[in-house]
Amino acid sequence: MTDGSRIWLSRALRLGLLAFAAAGLIGSVLYLLKDNPRSFVVQAEARGVTARIDHPAMSQWLLDRAQVCFRRERRAPAIPADQAPDAVCDARLFEVVAAENLEIFWPEKAEIRLNRAGPASPLLITLLGAPEQAVEVAGRPLTSADLVVVESADWLGNSPLTIAGHIVVGSRPGPGETGNLLGGSYAVSERLPLAPAATPIMSGQLLSGDAVEILLRKDCAAATGEQACPDGGRGARHYQPSQSFGFVEPRGADDAGFGVTLYAETSDASLSIDRFGASEIIVTPNWVHRALANPVLLGGSAILAILSGLSSLNFLAPLGLWAWRVRGGKTEAVAEEQPVVAAISRPGEPDAAPPAS
Repeated sequence: MTDGSRIWLSRALRLGLLAFAAAGLIGSVLYLLKDNPRSFVVQAEARGVTARIDHPAMSQWLLDRAQVCFRRERRAPAIPADQAPDAVCDARLFEVVAAENLEIFWPEKAEIRLNRAGPASPLLITLLGAPEQAVEVAGRPLTSADLVVVESADWLGNSPLTIAGHIVVGSRPGPGETGNLLGGSYAVSERLPLAPAATPIMSGQLLSGDAVEILLRKDCAAATGEQACPDGGRGARHYQPSQSFGFVEPRGADDAGFGVTLYAETSDASLSIDRFGASEIIVTPNWVHRALANPVLLGGSAILAILSGLSSLNFLAPLGLWAWRVRGGKTEAVAEEQPVVAAISRPGEPDAAPPAS
């Protein structure tokens, strides 16, 4: 192989390495900017939960013991003698029906609210509004004026109550509001390429008084009769309720409220935190969270960056030397590279004169 072939092959290898490193860096950037399927998990202690049912089959309840308070059409004249003075349902306003193994099948689009104000307080279940399909409880239709009461001792032994739909955990503090969130946390996981399972990339804490829900982010093309574009603060996107799955479960006898676990998996979900005295917080992971959660990607990108820098120097160094020589620069090293021609005298000829200094 000639010297020219070796030089050409060396430059080709350097150029190929530079192209490989650049392609790797570009791929890493595209990987970090890509939205991957993600899931949100919220675990909290709360005194109140509001939900709109979307999947009736996953929103069926069984209460071991409960009282159903049906609102009377007319107020009774006096409190019955057998009613406790601190009863949740005033017998003058409600007809109280005690039930065991009470089954409740929430229909689609039914809006419900669960409240528990303190450690010794009962669990209160109310129906918000009037759903298209009637809710039958204890053999009678349940209305928004009625109330389902589960005493504290009965609630502690009850199984979790599952909910599938749009779920809001907690509520903003305000006069008469008792359904606030006590505290909790959230975590975000994404299914990254080549990863065998979802990878946690982001987490945070929830504060007392927050109202939390999972939303779906959608592009807003234009204002229509059914849907209006968002305000300028949210740009060209708006948010709508996302399908969530969760359950409410009892905690210890000395704990206020109840435990809530909320889960949703979608490729374009965000977590909304409505905090008292602050603007709405939209939690969405970005490329920084993906990078910090993937040390292999960080290490590989660093190696590619180093290779790219070395390849650039090796490829451009000969060009810089050539440009320096064109400008007339000379050094002893360059002079040493010039071929030395020895003066050889022929027979009968005088020796060649030494080169002028």
